[in-house]
Amino acid sequence: QDSTERLQLKREREQVIRPLRQMSERMDEHMKLRRKEYKGLSKWWQGEMQAIYFSEMTAAQQAPLDIVYGDDYLIGVDKPAGLLSEPGRYYHLQDSVLSRLRHQLPEQSFLRPVHRLDQATSGLLLFALSAGVHAALSQQFARQKVVKSYEAILSRPVDRAEGVIELSIYADPIQRPKQRVDAQRGKHSKTAFRVVKDSEFPHVE
Repeated sequence: QDSTERLQLKREREQVIRPLRQMSERMDEHMKLRRKEYKGLSKWWQGEMQAIYFSEMTAAQQAPLDIVYGDDYLIGVDKPAGLLSEPGRYYHLQDSVLSRLRHQLPEQSFLRPVHRLDQATSGLLLFALSAGVHAALSQQFARQKVVKSYEAILSRPVDRAEGVIELSIYADPIQRPKQRVDAQRGKHSKTAFRVVKDSEFPHVE
């Protein structure tokens, strides 16, 4: 009797769940299609903004960037401080290392940064010259196979000679390419620091 009732309950449950599952599958397909359309429109829009940016580039923006390393797979660029690593969402954020590099190297059909540096940060920025190289190097960064070192001049002294900062960093969807600390959605980041030298100058309040 119990076995018969359980079988009947399973059948009734399946009758209720089946249309919900089918509706969920249809919505998944609908979302995939919408995401594909959005990516296509976003790519087209970025291309339009880049074309306008190229036509209005100033002499300073057209000055060649310093390429410190290059081979058949990647190039390393000396990123100046104050310049974005790649263009932002809006037109006034189109000036970037990637934008200037595309203008400087029009023969490169694939040119994509493997990592990013903050706008105020100067340093070595790597660009992949193919999708395969980009995927391989991105995995190395994601698996922390690459060690990045920074030097900073601070406006005031710190209270310890060394330490570790651990925060969850999340790309701000409204102010891209800016990022913010977000404990729920951010990716874990870990930075070890140490004081190299104490300045003899008074700190700025």
